[in-house]
Amino acid sequence: MKQIIHTAVLLAFLSSSFLGYAQNEDQHPIFDYNEANLSSTAYIPDYESKPEKLKISGTVYEADGVTPADGVIVYFDQADETGKILRPNKDRDDEIYHRAWVKTDANGNYTLYTFVPGPAEKELNPRDRGLKHIHPVIVESDDFAYDYDSFLFEGDPNMTKRCKKRLMKKNYNSILKPELKGDVLEAQQNIILPSARQ
Repeated sequence: MKQIIHTAVLLAFLSSSFLGYAQNEDQHPIFDYNEANLSSTAYIPDYESKPEKLKISGTVYEADGVTPADGVIVYFDQADETGKILRPNKDRDDEIYHRAWVKTDANGNYTLYTFVPGPAEKELNPRDRGLKHIHPVIVESDDFAYDYDSFLFEGDPNMTKRCKKRLMKKNYNSILKPELKGDVLEAQQNIILPSARQ
C-alpha cells in the first residue's frame, strides 16, 4: 500500500509540468536574469566546491523533436546536497540560491555545470517524496515561463522499481544517467518544447 501511495504522489508531482509563471508587480525569480549576459553554458553557484560535480548537456528541440531551437532560455534550480532549497535574503523573501539560466546556441545546445542535489525538503515540495531532482523552466518570453519535466536521477534510492516502471509507461524521458568522467559526472538530457514558439 505504501508503494502505491508513493507512486501516485510521484506521478502527481511529475504531471505538474507545464505550469505557467506570469510576470507581475513582484517579479518572479525566474525572470531575474539579464539576457545580454546569458550563454549556452552556465554554472550553478557553489559548483566548484561540491564533491559530486555534474555536467548536463543536451539539445533543445522545437515541438517537432527534430529542429534545434536556438535562443531558448532555460532556467534551472535545485536543492543543495543536503536537500535545502531556500536561503535567507535580506533584500526580499528567502530565495532559491542554486539556480542558473542558459540560452541555447544556434544549434539548440546547452550545458549546465551543477552538482547532484540531495532529496528536496518535503515541507516545501510535498509531492516530490524526497526525490533528487533538478527543476527546469522554459522562459518563453520576458513575462511568461512554464515548467518542464524535472530531471530525476537513475539509481535514486527513493525511486522504487514500481515508480520507475510507471514513469517508463508514461514515456517519461527526463531521468539522468550520469557517468563519471575524470572527477565530473556527465549526463545528456535533451528537451523537446511542447508547442511551437511564436
